[in-house]
Amino acid sequence: MFQFIEDKSSSRKFTSFACDYFGDMHLFENSWSVSDESFSCQSDLLYTFENQFRISALSLNPSNHHQLTLGDTEGNLKLVQISESKRQKSGRNSVQLSTLIGSDNVTTFKSINQLIWRGDSRILGLGNDNSISVIEPSTLQATFRINTGHSTPLVGEVAGDDPSLTLVGFEDGYIRFFDLRSSQKKAERLFKSHVNSVSCLRGNQDDSNLFVSGALDGIAKVWDMRSDRPLYSVKIAENSKIFDVNWTGKREFLTGGDDSSITQHVMNTQYCLIKSIKTNNHFQR
Repeated sequence: MFQFIEDKSSSRKFTSFACDYFGDMHLFENSWSVSDESFSCQSDLLYTFENQFRISALSLNPSNHHQLTLGDTEGNLKLVQISESKRQKSGRNSVQLSTLIGSDNVTTFKSINQLIWRGDSRILGLGNDNSISVIEPSTLQATFRINTGHSTPLVGEVAGDDPSLTLVGFEDGYIRFFDLRSSQKKAERLFKSHVNSVSCLRGNQDDSNLFVSGALDGIAKVWDMRSDRPLYSVKIAENSKIFDVNWTGKREFLTGGDDSSITQHVMNTQYCLIKSIKTNNHFQR
């Protein structure tokens, strides 16, 4: 399984990080283009960092794009720094990865499923022990913890503009809304969303009430936080799985899945599908 993080400094060109269970982390340079009839994306591998532990989650510091938080299958965390030296004869910079902070066993079970920076002051950690933890970046220690009492939390996303409000997708296919300021330490709302595990969530940058979800049932859904019913739902393909989703506009989003392709979905103002454009190139997994 791969997880991706974007540098959103450009709408048509960006860098991304991908990690795998073999402990390697890869840095890519990506570009994409779209027309009325076609959509294409090109990814070039720039560097591979061989690691000493099995990465299960990573998250980019939004205030410092050279810092990454890594979590492994044993519940350990690292804050690492990516540094570049002068260009080599090949024309590329030499890149190094160094550990700034390390912390053991933030979770009590054996895996961290996702890490999410909330501004530059807190990190949200989703654990395989059915827990949600708020982590202090300077120490990588959990300062607040919720035992969800449900199935395993897999993916999370900030809900709207308030970093204390969180949407979490679970293994049971449900999306739950949490207010991390609440002393109740339980879900405030429930979105009955998917029939299989929720694999990805993404808030809309142009409208804080909108978010899109994807799942291993191969269905993507667009939601409004003010409603319990989805605005839009699409089945990507029979017997397919969705691994990631991302917005490219207020009513446009991308889906990527196990068929190694990316599809752009364009909706009208009533959130009805206008068109779906699938990449004319495929990516190696």
